Amino acid sequence: MNQIALKIQRRRSPRSAINEIGIVKAVGRHGACGSIIELKEAFFHDGHFCLAYGIHGRSLDDEISQRPLTVRQTLSVTRQMLAALRHLHAAGFAHTDVKPDNILYDRRTGKAKLADLGSASSKLSAGDSLCTREFTPPEVLLGAPPTPAIDYWSLGCTVFEMLTGGLLFDPRSLAAGKYQEFYFTGDDVPEDDLHESVAADEAEEAAEQYLAGDLIAGKYQLQKELGQGRYGTVWAALTVHPEVTLDGSYDTLWKHCCEQESLKQAAAGGPLPQRVWQKEKGADDLRDLALNHEHLLQIDRMFGPLPPALILSGTFRTSFFTPEGRFRQAGGRTVPESCASRLHAEAPQLPAVEVQRFAQIIGTLCHLDPARRSEVDGAWLRYPTPALPALGKRSASGSRPEKLAAAG
Repeated sequence: MNQIALKIQRRRSPRSAINEIGIVKAVGRHGACGSIIELKEAFFHDGHFCLAYGIHGRSLDDEISQRPLTVRQTLSVTRQMLAALRHLHAAGFAHTDVKPDNILYDRRTGKAKLADLGSASSKLSAGDSLCTREFTPPEVLLGAPPTPAIDYWSLGCTVFEMLTGGLLFDPRSLAAGKYQEFYFTGDDVPEDDLHESVAADEAEEAAEQYLAGDLIAGKYQLQKELGQGRYGTVWAALTVHPEVTLDGSYDTLWKHCCEQESLKQAAAGGPLPQRVWQKEKGADDLRDLALNHEHLLQIDRMFGPLPPALILSGTFRTSFFTPEGRFRQAGGRTVPESCASRLHAEAPQLPAVEVQRFAQIIGTLCHLDPARRSEVDGAWLRYPTPALPALGKRSASGSRPEKLAAAG
């Protein structure tokens, strides 16, 4: 009996599932890539879209939580993720959510695979809500036109986490030191913040969960839960009845998706309303907007001032910057902090030459100008350590703009 990883999508998220299925198939038509997870079968069962993938290690996030990766392991994963992104971008898609939680890693073999293509997109637009917060590049926070280069930024943040076990950017911690509204743990969130819809959503999700031993679609038997995400639960499952044939045609799955969305709209009493704040400010609410501001401050501290052209192109720029290009709520510039100094402090096991190497790698992937983010020099990804050029200046983005009034 073959073991697979079975992703059981939540009933309320059919669009994400059908998007993932379509993208995986489209990327597969572009050719095989050993660094992207392989979809074996997709089908519909009991109101859920189910996606059967080849099983491969566990999430990189779980691995890092046990202990950071070694230099050799980090370089290997970085090479494999660059190969995955190269293949994905060549097929016309940006992943939009690269992070350790969406990378599967087998520490025994060193193999890594990019997973969760449900958020991938071939059409990126200014103001889109993209990436997980800590891995979000400045152009997304500003509402500037995004490009597939957002994936390089997220990978750069991931490289830092592989080495240190910590986040390169953590706006929540910075906000907690400034605002009382952010100074709480998960157990003491103010009651008025726990909206009824959140409680209802959690109850609905709990009611949808299956149990180990359950048989899915008469073919797969659930063994062990591998993890829960925003859109579904992933199980290790055995193929106990391989002779069972399931209808996984895209036309059939699309029909189910339309039916599920109709049910969702009916339950909501009509079309789902647009979130005004998200459209106008790029945030869910005032608290979310404050986190975006703190995030931009951390980026400024690490890599220097944003390029004037990037600020000018941002739909949400006036929420963060004055016409002169100064932060509205900075309270003075933050003290500069280099990536190398952070690596030295948070990964003390790294020799100085490795600190230099990874500062170069992260700096290349996280260049402030999206057009200048690129593939990392192959020499930097070799092991053992090659001869490296001296570290460049902290920022190559230029000086702070004199005035941004030209764009309003």
